[in-house]
Amino acid sequence: MHTPYYLIEQYKDDSVKDSHKPKVVEAGKIYVRLNDRKAGIGEITPYWCLEYLWGKHFGLNQPILKRLNVLLEDSNKWIFDWGNKDYAYHIEHPEFRMQRIEDFQQGWWPAAAFYTQPIMYIAKLNIMYHNTIIYETEIWAFDEFRKFLPKAVNRYVGGNCNIWYSYYQLDTIEGKLLSIFTHGSLEIYSREPNYNQLLIFNNEKERKNFDSFLIEHFDDYTDEKIADEYKYQIAEDTNANGGGLLYSALHVAKVAKIYGDWKNSNIVTNKK
Repeated sequence: MHTPYYLIEQYKDDSVKDSHKPKVVEAGKIYVRLNDRKAGIGEITPYWCLEYLWGKHFGLNQPILKRLNVLLEDSNKWIFDWGNKDYAYHIEHPEFRMQRIEDFQQGWWPAAAFYTQPIMYIAKLNIMYHNTIIYETEIWAFDEFRKFLPKAVNRYVGGNCNIWYSYYQLDTIEGKLLSIFTHGSLEIYSREPNYNQLLIFNNEKERKNFDSFLIEHFDDYTDEKIADEYKYQIAEDTNANGGGLLYSALHVAKVAKIYGDWKNSNIVTNKK
């Protein structure tokens, strides 16, 4: 996606003999390969090649979803105000926009119990190209509309854990939306500290690495210890969904603790 390539300074081959004119690669010229020959030295690079390479750079000759993924990486070029408006758009390519298509309805995920106001609202969110829906997701509002986040993925881990957690993977559409919604900070918290109630991974490999760590260290924290430390959040979750569900604030807190240990272990490993 980073094409075209060219030099910003002239390069001369000084290894040739004095009797021959040195070979020079000039700055600013774009060289391309056309079948069995190069263009850019003895002949001008065809315009259609330059057009193709710049089109590739900006994603213009890519399928719509690939173009969307490129534009979603421009987290600072999306204009939105979810507290007052029901739409967002890319400032340079406004044909790509997000549209909330219904009013927020009160809902619940256990992560909501970790905000100052443990109330959650959910609305459907469509990503549009002109008037065509190209992706469907949700927008989540926490802490009485103080924090807007994209829909997280809910994952079940089997084995000895038998537990759920919610996460964002930054190389997916929802992960890129998280970067946009948080202006690149990836901060999921509002007025409370970050409890890691929603986990964040760079890619699938990192998430699988955490799953292995989770299974290995799941018994390091007892349910009794977690229940005592997070009794307020667990009580709010019980009030909201009746308690006793497979996916609860107790599970969120326990996985969050293990996630914190996993992140710290990675930091120590990287320092070594």
